[in-house]
Amino acid sequence: MNDSLVETMQALRSEPARAVDLYRELFEGSFIVLVQAGSEASPESMLFLTYPSTGGQQLPVFTRRDYILADMRGDAIAVSLDGPVLWPRLLEVIGPETCTVEVDPGQPHGIRLLRNMVLGMVAKYGEVPS
Repeated sequence: MNDSLVETMQALRSEPARAVDLYRELFEGSFIVLVQAGSEASPESMLFLTYPSTGGQQLPVFTRRDYILADMRGDAIAVSLDGPVLWPRLLEVIGPETCTVEVDPGQPHGIRLLRNMVLGMVAKYGEVPS
């Protein structure tokens, strides 16, 4: 499902030129997010769960079910969302100083995305919410 995306993330350290493909692959990918139980009915109502991280909070996003955090909260529900739905919605949640998005946290290929990175990706490949 996200094999090309994971391959690109794994190759970034040794092949930085692969970064040109990263935003498109992230935007087009399918992901698993953790939301508060009872809010999973629709993307608009989802309450995304964040976790402490160095420098603030992280909102974890996973490319595969087997990457999901072992210590996720008891009220967490894992929900699958396609990138074109996920990323614009996350722009409503993450802030420049308050929260980052962590794609596959804890994995060697995991990456951290700041709000301006997500904004650039959505502006290029999708629609920025008003």
